[in-house]
Amino acid sequence: MRRALPVLFLGSIIAFLVIMAATAKIEISAAADGVVIPSGKVRTVQNLEGGILKEIHVAEGQLVAVGDALMTLEQIVSKSEVGEIQTRLAFLRTQVTLYEALVSEKKPSFDEKLRETNPEIVRAGVKQYQLLKESIKTEEQFSAERQKGFQNQILNIQKKIEKKKQELELIQSQIVISEDLLKQQITSQLAHLDLKRQEQSAKSDLASLVEQVDRIGADIDDRKLELARQEQRI
Repeated sequence: MRRALPVLFLGSIIAFLVIMAATAKIEISAAADGVVIPSGKVRTVQNLEGGILKEIHVAEGQLVAVGDALMTLEQIVSKSEVGEIQTRLAFLRTQVTLYEALVSEKKPSFDEKLRETNPEIVRAGVKQYQLLKESIKTEEQFSAERQKGFQNQILNIQKKIEKKKQELELIQSQIVISEDLLKQQITSQLAHLDLKRQEQSAKSDLASLVEQVDRIGADIDDRKLELARQEQRI
């Protein structure tokens, strides 16, 4: 009996170990070096307009959601842009005032606030108005002188036309007489042909003078259209 106890004890231990080996869970870990690579494309977060970074609201590796503030920029650039836009608006208001004054033929009246906030732009606008006014005045004087020159040319040509008409009538009267004399053989065929040549030359000169009048009239019309386009641009 005493010899059987050690055998039973040893058998119990072996059975316990077998059961533990079959049912027990043993955690096994292994350490190794590696690199984490993102599955998607890495994108750099940056401001399209640039600026000075004032504050960062997230840390590296922190998860963020759509709409979360990542960082705050200084307002220097934005203020500069606002100032540039305000200056541009002041310039445009000045231009509107100038051209309204030119159209109404009155002195430009600038807004008091515009004078206070943008005095340099207003002063430049006043100089521009004076230059435009002088330019328009010079153009009007030139147009008036040119118009007067056209009228004088037309008058001179009309005088030549009247003179040429009288000359043509005289030649045609001479041709009628020459035809009678030619029938009576009092004049020669050569003299009669010379009168016909003079008649043809007078008609050609008269047509040329009429063409000159028409051409000058077309130049006057073109000048009027050009002045109308300039007034529309103003």
